[in-house]
Amino acid sequence: MSVKKIFGAALIAGALVANSACSRVEENESALRIGVDGSIKKEAVGSEMICFLLCEPGARTIKYDTTPSTFTISSGAGASTNSEGIVSTSQSNQIFLRTADEKFVDSISIAIAWEVVPESGNQRLLYKEFKANDGNKNRNIVLVQDDLAILAVQPVVNAVMDYDALKIQENGEAIGEDIRDGLQAAVNKRLGVTDEASPVRIKYVTVSGVKFDPETEAVLREFSLAPERGRIAEEKAKAAQQEANGASAQAAVTIKTIEAMSQIDGVTPENLPTLVCLDQKRQGLQSQNTNCFPGIVTSPR
Repeated sequence: MSVKKIFGAALIAGALVANSACSRVEENESALRIGVDGSIKKEAVGSEMICFLLCEPGARTIKYDTTPSTFTISSGAGASTNSEGIVSTSQSNQIFLRTADEKFVDSISIAIAWEVVPESGNQRLLYKEFKANDGNKNRNIVLVQDDLAILAVQPVVNAVMDYDALKIQENGEAIGEDIRDGLQAAVNKRLGVTDEASPVRIKYVTVSGVKFDPETEAVLREFSLAPERGRIAEEKAKAAQQEANGASAQAAVTIKTIEAMSQIDGVTPENLPTLVCLDQKRQGLQSQNTNCFPGIVTSPR
């Protein structure tokens, strides 16, 4: 190759470099280079440089944050508002929810943890199917979450319908797993991929709040208080039984006392009750103010 050709090639290469730009994709990012026609020119994952010619007007780079994210959705304002009554969740939609025992759920809040999986090789589906095409990676997170919130509706309805109202809160972990599995299946169906090929992984779902309609709340309150009320009633029954047992035992002692006293010389049927009364006062079984002499008015000393 002549010096002239080598020099010419070098000039062309230099011109290309001078008229190109590069953008670094960080460790916790993935990116798509989108041409002016909307086609995907290049995909990048992790620490990588994604370069393009400056003579490509309208071309752009879309980035996704691959750090796991968590957001909350609610079926209504009840369980998802703070003390000022402001909705504190990223999604709040009215969903008709009914439990297995035909109780109505006024609202339920769930936290969904998810992440972008660029290694799946299908991150382009975030752009094509979920329309996550914003130049800001944080905005793209919200765009994906908007679709996830919609896809989560049916899994939430199905999970709640599998449990009685009284069992929902104590089975929150199992319900969260049901919703997670159902949401992952819904995402995969929407994108037309398998678990292994999905660019979105649902890590876990947590039930963070449940609120029933007032009538159901009143019924559940009675159910929750029933064990405590039963315990109190049981304690009262035990105390009454102990008192009855004590009275029976004392009656037996009194009978023995009467039998013993009736054998003493000078004791007659007429004065026996008085002697028994005096003996009981001596033992502290009768009040000291008790009058043991019928027909005689006495006053305490």
